Amino acid sequence: MKKIYLSLALALGFGVTQAQETHPAIQKGKIMVETNFTPFGTGNSGFSYSKADGAKSWQVGASAGYFVMDKLAFKAGIGYTKTELEINFGGLASANISTDALTYQFGAKYYIINCIPVQVDFNGAKQGDIKTNSIGGQLGYAWFIRDNMALEPAVKYNLGVDDNSRNVFSAGLGFSIHF
Repeated sequence: MKKIYLSLALALGFGVTQAQETHPAIQKGKIMVETNFTPFGTGNSGFSYSKADGAKSWQVGASAGYFVMDKLAFKAGIGYTKTELEINFGGLASANISTDALTYQFGAKYYIINCIPVQVDFNGAKQGDIKTNSIGGQLGYAWFIRDNMALEPAVKYNLGVDDNSRNVFSAGLGFSIHF
């Protein structure tokens, strides 16, 4: 087992020494605008849609970040979520419930060897008087399709930090533009 860990550490070290020059899109002073599509799970500042057992939910949103140093950006995001629930009481009566929520996200994103974004954030939603908050961690891969555009598949885990929130694992595909 020690040999496996040593081999991984050496491979990562070799990769870091080979990627000394920072990609132009993630250098200090650059601005990033991004969104994502999350078909598996929920997002906080992207696009998602889910439908199950008479309930459907959709979300739109985006986030922006500023690189305070090479490879490190501080970011903030905002989104809007709509949830509709249809309840049928055995054919006698039915009810439709519709709710709106504001979602938010604040955090930092660091690019390891120019192509492995690691993000830590505080995120949540506010629906009327109810708030849910989580601490999220995300790991992905940045494929720069142009000098200022990237596709970023990623996995994310949100750890609920209050009574109204729950732990959520999600996967998605992000798209970012860098200025």
